[in-house]
Amino acid sequence: MTLPPGPTPDPADEPTGGEVLEITPLDQPPDAVVEVPGSKSLTNRALLCAALARGRTRLEGVLFADDTEAMMGVVAALGATLEADRTRRRVVVEGLGGPPRPRPGTRLDARMSGTTGRFVLPVAATANTGIVVDGHPQLRARPLAPLVDALTDLGATVSALEEPGRLPLSVRGPLTGSRVRLPADVSSQFVSGLLLAGPLLAGGLTVELTTEPVSAPYLDLTVATM
Repeated sequence: MTLPPGPTPDPADEPTGGEVLEITPLDQPPDAVVEVPGSKSLTNRALLCAALARGRTRLEGVLFADDTEAMMGVVAALGATLEADRTRRRVVVEGLGGPPRPRPGTRLDARMSGTTGRFVLPVAATANTGIVVDGHPQLRARPLAPLVDALTDLGATVSALEEPGRLPLSVRGPLTGSRVRLPADVSSQFVSGLLLAGPLLAGGLTVELTTEPVSAPYLDLTVATM
């Protein structure tokens, strides 16, 4: 699987000001091969999908960065096997073919990666053993209450180890429901996390959005990756 470029960034998110660079036109057409950096959003989705799928998946064009390395560490802790080649930007994943199989007392470190923490929490809730999901203090400051409520409605036991609705959280499955309602105007990552966990539920999962999604293209990206 070769990872394509990610969604086009919102112009509102682009930096303003800064240094102005002069571009001199070339005398002749360039003859070069340019490697475009991988996408964090795609890499993290692909890593988690590969970890939960059956068999071996080879990911090409992987972005190696703190966020994606956090996801690599998390999926390995959930029981998947990874072979990473930074030079070739390649990761080979031997998937679980089902729910996570972590060791007792597993603690997942999402570091500063919001996608890792929010994607992995629902997946961890499909395991039959308790798992702690934690991260950097900056990640701990991000609210997760809508996602925690959704997982609780689906049958998971979610306990805050410090502040309610924030990491670190202890989560234990299984998820027994098949339908959940969730606001999507806080973060599309909550919805993406539930979508990624959905195939692990015996009866599948229907997610009903009670608001318009804040980042619909990223939900499309999740579905396309799956």
